[in-house]
Amino acid sequence: MSMAASVGMENKEGLKLLVIGGPRAQKMVGIWLFGSAAWVFSMVVLGGVTRLTRSGLSMTDWKFTGGLPPLSDEEWFQEFENVNKGMSIEDFKFIYWMEYAHRMWGRGLGIILPLPFSYFLHKGYITLRLGLRLSSLFALGAGQGFIGWWMVKSGLEEPPSEYAQPRVSPYRLAAHLTSAFVIYSGLFWTGLSAVMPEPPAESVAWVRGAAKVKKLAIPVSFIVGITAISGAFVAGNDAGRAYNTFPKMGDTWIPDDIFDMKPLIRNFFENTSTVQLDHNVLATTTLFSIGALWFSTRKLDIHPAIRSLIGSTVGMAALQGENVFMVKAGMRLKEWPKHQGLEQCTAISLMGNKIEMLPDGLDFVLPTKLLRYCVTVNYAYEEESYPKSRILKISGIEATSLVAFKALCEKSGVEYIELMEIKGCCQNMVPSIDETGLNELKRLSLRSLDELECIIDTTQQQDVAFSNLVDLSIERVGLREICSGGRPPRGFLENLETLDIRRCHSMSSLFPSWVLIQRLRKLKKVTVWWCGELEDVFQLEGLSYAKENPFLLSSLESLDLVCLENLRYIWKGPTQQVSLQSLTVVNVYECNKLRYLFTLSLARSLLQLEQLRVSYCRSFEHIVEIKEAEENVDGGGGNDVMFPELRKLQLVVLKNFINFYSENSPVNMQTAKEKLRVLDVGIISDQLCNSVLAQLIHGFQNLEELTIRECRVQVLSQLELSLPSLKVLKLEYLKQLECLCKGPTHLLSLPNLKKLEVWSCNRLRHMFSPSLARNLLQLEKQSISSCGELEQIFNEDDAAEYNQTLSKDHLQWPLLFPNLSSIDINWCDKLKSMFPVSITHLLSLQNLRTLTLWYCNGLTHLFSTNLARNLLQLESIHVWNCGELEQIIVEDHTEDDHVLLLPQLHKLTLRQLTSLINFCPVGYHFIFPSLSSLEVTECPKLTTRFSVDQNRFVHAEAKAPQTGKEDADMEQSPPETTREIYCWKWEPDSLQKRLPPYIGK
Repeated sequence: MSMAASVGMENKEGLKLLVIGGPRAQKMVGIWLFGSAAWVFSMVVLGGVTRLTRSGLSMTDWKFTGGLPPLSDEEWFQEFENVNKGMSIEDFKFIYWMEYAHRMWGRGLGIILPLPFSYFLHKGYITLRLGLRLSSLFALGAGQGFIGWWMVKSGLEEPPSEYAQPRVSPYRLAAHLTSAFVIYSGLFWTGLSAVMPEPPAESVAWVRGAAKVKKLAIPVSFIVGITAISGAFVAGNDAGRAYNTFPKMGDTWIPDDIFDMKPLIRNFFENTSTVQLDHNVLATTTLFSIGALWFSTRKLDIHPAIRSLIGSTVGMAALQGENVFMVKAGMRLKEWPKHQGLEQCTAISLMGNKIEMLPDGLDFVLPTKLLRYCVTVNYAYEEESYPKSRILKISGIEATSLVAFKALCEKSGVEYIELMEIKGCCQNMVPSIDETGLNELKRLSLRSLDELECIIDTTQQQDVAFSNLVDLSIERVGLREICSGGRPPRGFLENLETLDIRRCHSMSSLFPSWVLIQRLRKLKKVTVWWCGELEDVFQLEGLSYAKENPFLLSSLESLDLVCLENLRYIWKGPTQQVSLQSLTVVNVYECNKLRYLFTLSLARSLLQLEQLRVSYCRSFEHIVEIKEAEENVDGGGGNDVMFPELRKLQLVVLKNFINFYSENSPVNMQTAKEKLRVLDVGIISDQLCNSVLAQLIHGFQNLEELTIRECRVQVLSQLELSLPSLKVLKLEYLKQLECLCKGPTHLLSLPNLKKLEVWSCNRLRHMFSPSLARNLLQLEKQSISSCGELEQIFNEDDAAEYNQTLSKDHLQWPLLFPNLSSIDINWCDKLKSMFPVSITHLLSLQNLRTLTLWYCNGLTHLFSTNLARNLLQLESIHVWNCGELEQIIVEDHTEDDHVLLLPQLHKLTLRQLTSLINFCPVGYHFIFPSLSSLEVTECPKLTTRFSVDQNRFVHAEAKAPQTGKEDADMEQSPPETTREIYCWKWEPDSLQKRLPPYIGK
């Protein structure tokens, strides 16, 4: 039976069917609808997580068809730079993946809804009534993606204040959440209607009872929905950070500022106090409404399932009331809240207060019911005020007051302690602060404690301490050693995973005993910065080798050593019992007394090493020091495969670097050559540099990024580079480099090169010949900086020869630079030409999107009109401080059409161009239909007229010179110049406000 014919079927029992085809069809459709509802519910949960982790603004664009996430480091960095600041790239990747998952999960709904629907429709299971209901839900689901983009867009468009972070509009957030609730409720209700068809109203007593419940439940459902939507306004306004006590709000029942905004209605959606008060009142109303529903239906004759559902709803509402969270953040409290006020809470936060009176001695114990707290003293307000664990942060108090927190440490199970600028600090933490050893502590951060000499003094302490500590961070502390008094206590640091030590200038050894190192079974990351007296990191003296003993440091994954002026050894003593089998990243920077990184036995264990960077170390000679006693330990036979997983190698500014190994050892590096993806060499001995670069001829076939610095290379092609996988090439401080290629271009084979950066190559006169450019068809980004002798991007002499060859042989070679998307050139004062008119017919800049030029004082123009016709993808032009630039675009007399369109140009910036007269040739007319930002400043000679039409298209026209009598008038009145223009994208209608109207011919 067709859907059209089955508007609302009834079976012989009088049940109103939405699905026809029997019980099996009802079950299939029901499973589909319930599964779709669960999918939507999971999307709401995932959306809540993205909100809590502030992931929503991590993606700055939204494409209807979706797209791949960033796959390379360069793509990640570009995405990171768009809008997200104040976090590490790893933190950004986490929130990006959260938002990406949320969006792709939403797109998945576009598959699981329509495909089964088409199948059921084809089978004839769907009635017209069900089809219309589902069509409405599908339409709302399709629009949900747009609503999400519209919501995120508000967070990207609102310029943040000095103190506030970007956030989405609460109205749009509420719309997004409401739409999700409607879709979920609609799918779930329709699924119930499909598998449990509605019976006749008077069929049995419990059906009549259910009808009465329905009348009572509808207003309760409305109140629940309004409460949930009000929560979106609480989140959108960050109202949860203020007045987190109820029924009193702070010290008053009703705040004084709840009606401060005009008009009055705004207060209910934008006023933090009003929004929070409304939400609390609505939540209380919801709780009583659900209780009233249960009370009113307890004696009705209803189905047991409905009675159970009502009871569960009451339980859930009561559970919400149990989890009380109190915030007193940034409210300038002068004293601690009363203990009685904390008894109802499972979580509290006391951030950003100037509390002068500390709790009295051992009496300060938080309620046992408390699951999470953040107790802070004299800390500035922090963005994340909801405590995720049990936190104690203290700053700027006398050390004697720390005794007040002994009970908190011993009885309330503190998990994270942060101490900063404690005056008159004790010499140790254990037993001074906690005699029990802080065994529940998971994170410890110590900053600016001048008198703290050690973490633990074992001469005054029992057997167990810090047995659950995972993260230890110490900065600006007068620390001499971590553990004082000899043998460390039982369990000491056995769960430590991350150690971060900075600016501790009294330490001479980080781990002065192999017995202590033996406890570090789970240590994964070690970071040591600016510890001026540190001489060694791991002290292994006295450690003897035995095969049956467990290897030390086998979990270490990352080692970061920066600015350690006196560091002589990373590993001091015998290393045969140490295994670095998990180590993947090593970074050593400015350790000027360090001579080598690894012994041979350590190097043999580096089976997972992926990144190795050594830079600015004056005394550094070798990566591996081969000692006589180690050569024959566990053989290898002198034919070891070293660094089999190495992906990234950087050796920079190592003036005394001799070789990879201290002895001539036949070590097999072939695997490293095959796996290496990033190589950065420079400012090392000429002999070694030439040796490394010589291997580029036949080795490193999978290399993707190459940086060459400070090497004596005159012509890049003399290296005979053949790197088929290379995507990024950086040439820096090559003082002898004159050109990239001279002679046969096959000597420089870079078929997949996408990014070329040239920096401070002061003898370089031109970049490309047409023949070389023909071998770089995949090039996407070109950046040139501080090349003082650069005159031409293209060598015009080579271009003439290239043209003759084409004409003589009637060849049709591909156009040059078809994939070039970005050009960035700066501080090239002698640059005279970018794209000469003589070669414009050889070029294809159809994919160029951004052009940035500054401090190029020899340039007189940028493009010819013929080349400008191909700039269909160009989105932004930024030109400033180019003193000789007279025209952006010059005429080449190849076309008669003088009207040109740059359809994608969004942003045009012309700044400090003292010689610029025209944007385009006289008589030409340029149209920019997408332009949203226009800046023209300090261009005193510019006469081009910029105007805007009723469609918001911007027009640029150069004025023609006057003749005859008008010339005489011109002598007395110079031509009118373009006034300064500031039109910004974020300012509504700025183009219409600041540009004159376009007057068509």
